[in-house]
Amino acid sequence: SIRKLQRGKSCGVDKIPNEFIKSLYMGKKGDQELRAKLVEGLHKFLLSYGHDQLGDNISKMVDVVSLRAIPKNDVEIRPILINSYIGRVFWKVAMSNPDLAEFNKNYFGYDQLALQKGGIDTLAHSFKFAYDMHTEWDFFSADARRAYNQMVRDILLKEVRTHAPSLYPAFKAKYGKEMIACYFGLVTGVQCLYQEEGGSAGSTEMTFGYCLAIHPLVKELLQVMGKEGITKFFADDSNFAAPFDTMVEIIELLNLRGPSYGYELNKMKGSYLISREVNLINKKLEKLEKKKSGYARVMVQILATVTGILLFVETSISSLTVGTLYRPIFDKLKIPREKLAYIADSSSAPSSILIPLNAWGAFIMGLLI
Repeated sequence: SIRKLQRGKSCGVDKIPNEFIKSLYMGKKGDQELRAKLVEGLHKFLLSYGHDQLGDNISKMVDVVSLRAIPKNDVEIRPILINSYIGRVFWKVAMSNPDLAEFNKNYFGYDQLALQKGGIDTLAHSFKFAYDMHTEWDFFSADARRAYNQMVRDILLKEVRTHAPSLYPAFKAKYGKEMIACYFGLVTGVQCLYQEEGGSAGSTEMTFGYCLAIHPLVKELLQVMGKEGITKFFADDSNFAAPFDTMVEIIELLNLRGPSYGYELNKMKGSYLISREVNLINKKLEKLEKKKSGYARVMVQILATVTGILLFVETSISSLTVGTLYRPIFDKLKIPREKLAYIADSSSAPSSILIPLNAWGAFIMGLLI
């Protein structure tokens, strides 16, 4: 795990660069016998940390974090907690356990893809397949508000104790008490804050912990959906494809039950694609295929542009929908795909900025005011 520490990455709260850590424990110069004792001492220390045997004072020293704020837009920030190098190394070792990787595969399956290799590709292919096979379904891409910071620790510890008992002492040592986060470089010196709920965004173990904490909610969603739809989570990003009536139940469940798991639906973010609009476009495209080639080529390009402009709520959804929907007929009419890519790109981002009914529009208006 020390070998995998990347050069040039930000230092931890202790300000120790990764390059120094690697040279200290793995360097080839200097007293190798002393280095072997140092590695052995680190190994014993990590074992004690993992079994919660360090005592409160030393544990607080290891678990203290530096708080940094990364701007998300003009009104929100993403709090990132920077850990000590001891904490980083321990959790890298714990999370790289082959048994844990096998557990993630068996327990989460294809419902939670954040811990799966190639999870993004699986997500994209799953919804492309659902889109092709079920034109009557609606599609909903949702996001949780300050997800990691609102995670319920009691649920986390209960799930860890049940499903990953070997990691329970370490999780309990870190998340079973208040966490101390510090602001550095202030005029008044160092200011400490205390966190009783939520996790430490930016920590190696947090994605696993968060996925475990909200998985009971995922199971409830799967029960509501039954066989009428699919759901894929990528950490706190949830994606659904289902008939309209089922989708209503999903959104109601997220609103009613989500907060009890720390999952608060972000109503300012997300995209909803209504299948009825897509079906109308498909019928129009089928008619155009039967008309004369020249007329069809012009109308298909105009229709693709209009579709991209109408889907102004989110740039990525607009580009993906136009590309997926019009690619087959562009190929049949022998219109270059490059032209489709140009239409999809030039009608998505500009319309999202010019029509101020989405996050982009609000951001641009905030800059102008």
